[in-house]
Amino acid sequence: MIGTGGSGKSTFCKQMQILHDQQQTLDAALHKSILLSNIIIGLQERIHVANKNDIETSEENRKIARHMLELNPWDIQWTDKLLGSAKKLYEDKFITELTKIPDVQLQIPEMEYLMARIDDFYNPEYVPSASDILRARQRTTGNHSVSFCTAKHKWTLIDLGGQFSEREKWVNILGATENLDNVKSKPPFAFIAFIALDDYDVKSVEDPAKTKFVLSLEVIAQFARNPEAANLCPLLFLNKNDIFKTKIASEKGFASFKANFPDFQGEQTYDDTFLHIKTITAEYFQREANLAEVPIFGTCALDAELMSKVFEEAQGYMFKRLLSYYGL
Repeated sequence: MIGTGGSGKSTFCKQMQILHDQQQTLDAALHKSILLSNIIIGLQERIHVANKNDIETSEENRKIARHMLELNPWDIQWTDKLLGSAKKLYEDKFITELTKIPDVQLQIPEMEYLMARIDDFYNPEYVPSASDILRARQRTTGNHSVSFCTAKHKWTLIDLGGQFSEREKWVNILGATENLDNVKSKPPFAFIAFIALDDYDVKSVEDPAKTKFVLSLEVIAQFARNPEAANLCPLLFLNKNDIFKTKIASEKGFASFKANFPDFQGEQTYDDTFLHIKTITAEYFQREANLAEVPIFGTCALDAELMSKVFEEAQGYMFKRLLSYYGL
């Protein structure tokens, strides 16, 4: 599985494990710790955005905000005092003011979900639910594999890190996987490329002249052009359609969509905007990577019912491609 950072690859892996009765392989205690770290990261990045845009926290919370920025999210001992400080800071007026800033890029977008459950995560007896585990966000470095079984087949998914420093390693997966994350198998038969739909107007940190959507197209096409990838079955997941729908439904989000796609002639609906992106994506990969036929799915890795259906359809396409490869 390939895609830039934050496109949803790791969430999809966890969803597949949960759907196929492998949730016991997911470390509940570890994910609860990650969720608490995510809360600190989410508060810190919101403080940074507020400071950058001259939005002040209330006077009574300024000391809390300064202290929050000093914390290491991944090495911290939670206390009753920290719990109270996190709640108080999230209720500050500056959080509401942030929603008025256009094109804000946040590493932890689901703070409302996390803060609604912060007491549960702090409770040492609480066991994270499947929904909690899916929302625990941690950067993927190197590669990580997960295996699960469907009715007739065993699948191994290899999640490749999407950050710039990790992408140069993608080509390594095209050879035998014996030295990758203790996976001993034949070379991969297919690749699933992930693109976050809501990145259509988010500036890339790597190249501010491009959106993350454009960068995603480029790096996936670069991978697909590799001669060793020629025989792989390509699949494309346009992910995070839940966030995309919310953005498109707002006047600000739709105006930004039209600004980034000036040739768009459709209505302010999910169907019209999704079809436009899907068409652009298909044409781009045909032109830049010689991929004439790429199944493109609109996905939300958090949606169990949708992902079950999508994976079923993807399996059908892969088996059809396999039969065609052997002339059957």
